[in-house]
Amino acid sequence: MSGKLVVDIGPLNDHPKTILLNAFANDPTIDVLLTNPLLGMLPKEEDNETNGSSSNGNGNSKNGGVTLMAPSYSRSGSGSDGDGTSSSSSTNANIWEGRQMIYERSRVANIQRCDKYLKIFENARCEIIEGGGGIADSDTHDITIGDAEFVTHMIGRLLDDRELLTPTPIMSKEYKELNKISKMASNGSFDRFYGMYKYSKNNSAQKRIKKLRDNLAALECELAARGAYLSAKQEMMNGDRQKLLAETRMLLQELAKSSNSNSNDDTVVTSVAAVSAPVVAADAKKKTTATATEEKFDEKDDEREDILIV
Repeated sequence: MSGKLVVDIGPLNDHPKTILLNAFANDPTIDVLLTNPLLGMLPKEEDNETNGSSSNGNGNSKNGGVTLMAPSYSRSGSGSDGDGTSSSSSTNANIWEGRQMIYERSRVANIQRCDKYLKIFENARCEIIEGGGGIADSDTHDITIGDAEFVTHMIGRLLDDRELLTPTPIMSKEYKELNKISKMASNGSFDRFYGMYKYSKNNSAQKRIKKLRDNLAALECELAARGAYLSAKQEMMNGDRQKLLAETRMLLQELAKSSNSNSNDDTVVTSVAAVSAPVVAADAKKKTTATATEEKFDEKDDEREDILIV
């Protein structure tokens, strides 16, 4: 190992940094470079170990116990630049382009050799972020970026179930992204995932798992509460409706009773009028007879008067 460049590509930097510096403390010619290439999906390390030398669409292979990474291209045909790297064109899209590669020169004596390694990612148009201060140094990197990677892989592994992410002929963009995250997490090594859990700063991974469990319980309670509220509201509406129907029924019954009473009163008045009509007619007849008699007597008196005058 003397005079070699040792590169760590794990999601955490602080713990590997301590191990490597302690391991090579007696040989200062060994350079140590800490990196975290955020390149998306990586192959299963277990598959590489099982199959020996193999490769996949990401351009990663296992060769002699060393994992080799090279830029990956989505292409119908491939070309080559003068430096031996594949060229990209309109039909040769580099899937590393725009992705981030964070690095920290933990202990580097041969700067030219280190820069040559980093040039691989620069040629692939990755966004190179140097550590050693700010967000990309070991401590801050593990607290922020390392924790974010752990959460991403944890959610991906939770969703790695066909009953949760059932394949459908039509998928929304968000559903496709969830499938990508699940596939990425399932393709990763569980040892890598366990390392993010065990060596997280300040037990942040354990805290995030607990927070996820609490959030799930709170969400279940919120859903149950909303269901209970809607059920109670529906029962109340049904109760009010029944009460309103009962009151309406009572009002209709009272109105019917009132209508029957008014009909009976009209019948009584009509009967009284029918009974009293003959009496009135008889009285009128008597009055007519009396008037005629009086007129007759008056005529006789007039005749008498006439006779006397004569």
